Amino acid sequence: SLLLLPLSTQAIALHLVAALVSADAGSTALADALHRADVPRVLLESVANNAPHILLQPAQKSEQALRVIAAQLSLLLALASAGSPAARKGSIKAVADAGALPYLTACKALDFTPEQPSTHRRLQKSGALRYRLVHLVCPVLRLVLALLAGTPGSSGLAQQTAAFAVAHQDMMARIMQEAASPATPAWQPGDEELEQAALAVSLLAALPGALSPRGPLAGFRRDMWRLWLMLCGHDSRQGGIPVSSIVAQLRLAGSMDGPVAASNRAHQERRRSQLLQLRCGLASCLRDAVTPGAVGATASSGTDDAAGAELLICVGHQAQTTVDAMGRPTLLLIRDTADQALQDTLSLSEDLEDLLTFLQTPDSLTTNAAVTQKLVDWGPGLSGLSALNPANPAERTAAEGLNDSATSGNPRGAADNRALVVAGSTPNDHRSSSAAATAAAAAAGGFGGLDPAAARRLARQCAANAASVLLGQLSNQLNLLEQCLAVVLLHFVQCLPRPDTAAAMAVTKAAGGDDTDAMLLDGTAAQAGSGSLALTGVDNLLHSPGPKAAAKLGSISDLQFFAGKMRDVCLGSDEAVSRVRTVLEVAAEEGAAGVSGSGPVGGEVYSESLESVELLNRQLKAYLASL
Repeated sequence: SLLLLPLSTQAIALHLVAALVSADAGSTALADALHRADVPRVLLESVANNAPHILLQPAQKSEQALRVIAAQLSLLLALASAGSPAARKGSIKAVADAGALPYLTACKALDFTPEQPSTHRRLQKSGALRYRLVHLVCPVLRLVLALLAGTPGSSGLAQQTAAFAVAHQDMMARIMQEAASPATPAWQPGDEELEQAALAVSLLAALPGALSPRGPLAGFRRDMWRLWLMLCGHDSRQGGIPVSSIVAQLRLAGSMDGPVAASNRAHQERRRSQLLQLRCGLASCLRDAVTPGAVGATASSGTDDAAGAELLICVGHQAQTTVDAMGRPTLLLIRDTADQALQDTLSLSEDLEDLLTFLQTPDSLTTNAAVTQKLVDWGPGLSGLSALNPANPAERTAAEGLNDSATSGNPRGAADNRALVVAGSTPNDHRSSSAAATAAAAAAGGFGGLDPAAARRLARQCAANAASVLLGQLSNQLNLLEQCLAVVLLHFVQCLPRPDTAAAMAVTKAAGGDDTDAMLLDGTAAQAGSGSLALTGVDNLLHSPGPKAAAKLGSISDLQFFAGKMRDVCLGSDEAVSRVRTVLEVAAEEGAAGVSGSGPVGGEVYSESLESVELLNRQLKAYLASL
């Protein structure tokens, strides 16, 4: 009956139903009723059949119809995320059983070719097919990713998702190529291109072995290598290394200060989170490709040669050290990406410690200057601060579940962004939305007419919301660091002789480790490191490689140069781990007076990431000590 309403009210009604489905996290009663009425299948059929006709119509005529399509996908995403975490798998299965992936695979509109960006004439976002298509592509990719990420180990859904990616290869390739494109005088990749590419890469990262050189999705490899070059590595490039305008703009925004920078913070945090999501997905795909047996298991030959062909060299040629002759990233680019993750982790830790300390300081000890500063820094744009969480409640529900899993390549599963924020401090959305303007006014003129108590409550609300965003970014930064360290260690394991056991024990004990870490390097306790990203599934290659294997990484001088650079990352990892642990200690302290439901929540996922980084780091140090 919803589809019988006028177009002007259909989108509103669909979003309202989606909000109601998401509102009761402990029940699937409404979702079950919609499934019994066959609503998901009707919505999917409508999207698949109507989207092509709508997008081919003039922009002004089809604007309302396109909003309805987006609202239908929003409701489907809410249905896939309905209920408690324990009921989530059943919710996903119900949407999948309605034919979600077959319908979306058959949607021809996804492969429409938009206007090519002109070097002379700027495209108008209001009418160009390129920007209207985003309203279909992004919700579809979110839904497909939610279905796959919510049912790990489901071979049936994985096969259907791979079929979706194969059917829409043109779309997937286009959005990755556009995100990695250089800027022109009339066009440059922006938020739309970044969001689509982050979702596409996350989808590929959730399909282990999908990028095998002889696999059905091998055509995406070159596009992903280009994304590595343009969007990974150091944000600040030197030596003529190209960088995407997306990264350059973020770096410029980070260097700005004052009210203008503060008012734009929500947008920049959202863009930074999407860039981080993209990098995590790329690192996850690469780790999967270089893991012994991962490629060989999916390649037609099933031999170790297929796996070995995925190994990267340490340094490229003199003019371009971050990629090799085939355009693949070098280990130096992986190292630079890890180094940038370290810098970002330290910066996030500093901001988080300040926010958490503010949240836990009693009102009686909080100065007016501190309140005003928090309103200036985190008040304007408050309603949009939730990184990766769309404004629509239904889409936000699914995005929260994906924020630390499929969207980032995190193998440990989703973690609540607010895991370490004082319980009860995080505002809900309608309060956040109404508080944005008030916070801006309060920051602009003292307390903007607010009495001091109200200003303090508002500042705490802003700080708690900001902390939840930064905690999500911190979790993903740690995951990115893990992935990069694992990629390097996997190369060492396959190409370098095992470090001397006695020397390895000395290195690991000096770093605070124990005999187990040295045993892992010697191959006598392979299963002890099963929690490490690097050592999972490489038992068959724990024998020490021969002396010629090191040549796969490049010349001796290149290896030594890379080792010197990598030592800096290992030292930086020690500092980052220590700094994050300090933040965790601050978060673990008793909640602040006057905050409803005070007391810390969770934190185990962060501790697991830190332990994994430490383990990888100690093993890398043992190898580096032998070079």
